Amino acid sequence: MEHSDVGLGIVQIPVSVLTNGSGPTVLLMGGVHGDEYEGQVALTRLLANIELQQLQGRLIVMPAVNLPAVLAGTRSSPLDGGNLNRSFSPTAADSPTVRIARYLSDVIFPLCDYCFDCHTAGSCADHYPAAYASLTGNREKDLEALDTLEYINSPLSWGQPVMHGPFSEWVMVEHGVRYFGSEFGGCSHLQPKMLWHAERAIYRLLDHARVLPLDECWSGKLDTRWVIGSQSGMVYAPSDGVLLAMHESGTDVRAGELAGLIYRPEIPTQTPVELRYPVDGILAANATTGRVKRGDLTHLLMHELSKEALLESAST
Repeated sequence: MEHSDVGLGIVQIPVSVLTNGSGPTVLLMGGVHGDEYEGQVALTRLLANIELQQLQGRLIVMPAVNLPAVLAGTRSSPLDGGNLNRSFSPTAADSPTVRIARYLSDVIFPLCDYCFDCHTAGSCADHYPAAYASLTGNREKDLEALDTLEYINSPLSWGQPVMHGPFSEWVMVEHGVRYFGSEFGGCSHLQPKMLWHAERAIYRLLDHARVLPLDECWSGKLDTRWVIGSQSGMVYAPSDGVLLAMHESGTDVRAGELAGLIYRPEIPTQTPVELRYPVDGILAANATTGRVKRGDLTHLLMHELSKEALLESAST
């Protein structure tokens, strides 16, 4: 990508292409947001450890796809403030981040049969391990996507209608790519347990796609729950202050139950603000910033559904 504050330099985004035998093309992406570390490290380790002769197909591996944000450890690019995962609009003004998005959409995505886009909750939250599939409303394709998600076998198996808009997910689905993503951890640092979940999900997807056989260390099955998210499961801070969350992510919670307290140490006589869960659900993520601002997301709930109900939700 051409960009330099001084002179005619470029930003050299690493792309590794591994090919052997015949099989599908799988794109593996990490670092779409620079403060999400599990995918960056999982894909770096994959490149160091993969045995090329076992590969059947093609892997395109991009551990630091938004390199400026990765180097800065920030969600958005320090070059232009751009959020790569919101930069895929065909009418977006030219900028370094938009150039990355256009290279992906014009050059990389049309080559691919599958994508695994490894995310976390970044600096703002901690997300219970969840792998997700984009559902298009086409029952046959959606059933295939949920079967793949079932094989990936993360603790939360999240089926969600594809998001329309300036997102990589939408552009990939338009190109016919089978899109899968994940939310593993966050908290502004790399967590060994979440890295394990990320690597396990990636290798299980590659096995299901018959691109790379599964090593025995990833073969054990985990308990999983089928879930969907909605706006009704989001809790926002009504005021500034220090958040005390009452439950760890992964906990089943009930509507009306105390979700957290917001304290204002700068006004110590003020009674803390109570936050309560708006609906029953699984607590998928808690804010971890310590101090929150009015309007920040503090809790994310997901609703448990059957696999069949997820299929139906995509077609309505």
